[in-house]
Amino acid sequence: MKATGGLAIVALAGCTGGSGPSADTTVDVTLSDFKIELSDSSVSAGRIQFDITNMGPSLHEFVVLKTEIMAGELPTDEDGAVDEAGAEGIELVDEVEDIEDEATATLTLDLDAGHYALICNLPSHYELRMFTDFVVT
Repeated sequence: MKATGGLAIVALAGCTGGSGPSADTTVDVTLSDFKIELSDSSVSAGRIQFDITNMGPSLHEFVVLKTEIMAGELPTDEDGAVDEAGAEGIELVDEVEDIEDEATATLTLDLDAGHYALICNLPSHYELRMFTDFVVT
């Protein structure tokens, strides 16, 4: 994937120092108004690298939630945003905030088997159906 003059963000979860081992699996993620598209919607458990590209035309974020709730059925507050940290049955795994139009970012996580909801939780983006389900087996 080629960066086109955008901001590159690297976030690592579960590292114990250094650059850590390489990912077991890479999933390409494309953000756009208003959808999240994945190269794979189901992968094996382990170290997963999400290569994220924001095709714009607006600012987006990439939020990973572990939950048994389907991505389109997450509880929202009065502003239509998903409660990432306090809702019962939802665990915030990690996120990349403020991915500018035409920017790329990388998020590498150690994921256990289960169901995950991948969302953009900027104002009105979730309500506009910017979410997808992701399964780790």
